[in-house]
Amino acid sequence: MLIICERGMQVQHDKLYNDREQLSEHLSIINGIKLTIREIETLSLWISGVTSKTAGKILGISSKTVESYRENIKYKLRVYNKEQLFTHLEKHGVLQQLFYFGRNYVML
Repeated sequence: MLIICERGMQVQHDKLYNDREQLSEHLSIINGIKLTIREIETLSLWISGVTSKTAGKILGISSKTVESYRENIKYKLRVYNKEQLFTHLEKHGVLQQLFYFGRNYVML
């Protein structure tokens, strides 16, 4: 359970939640592939340059779980490395949105 004391933080959290919902719908429409909300969070942090360890701390999960999500993402998108991932996301027009979402997530 997430408890946020400051009103501004709650507003930011609500906006990020809405952004990730919209991003999830957009990704599944473009690719015909459904990524889970957690996979989208992990993906956005990954392409924003966040390490597995730091992503785990941000998301409240272990770095091993983050790595597992990353492997699932690569499998679903049929990419084998980060370079192919960036190319795939850019081709489908979601790279900027994911990067923006990941950067805002880190700033919370």
